[in-house]
Amino acid sequence: MDTFLGAARRAADTARDVAQRTFSSAEENIHAALDMAERLVRARNPQEAAQIQAEFVRAQFEAMQAQMREFGASMQAALSQASSGQTSTDQTGGTAGSKSRSTRK
Repeated sequence: MDTFLGAARRAADTARDVAQRTFSSAEENIHAALDMAERLVRARNPQEAAQIQAEFVRAQFEAMQAQMREFGASMQAALSQASSGQTSTDQTGGTAGSKSRSTRK
């Protein structure tokens, strides 16, 4: 039971961390879009506006790549934690279902 509770706590902590990172990334993206909009409003000509948009697209593409790498690393860590918890459960007597079957005999 302690192993299950520990795994549940780790899963909840990981979910909370992923949610926090997701909101942080969304906030960064919103700020970048608002900054770009402000720069577009101040553009003096269509060429400058096009340059601002091109810079924004490039910067956002790089930011999204970094965010996806971070998100992927978080998911890999979560899966690794989950599988290590599963392995330790298996080594300590199997799953809860197998224990309940052995107590029925």
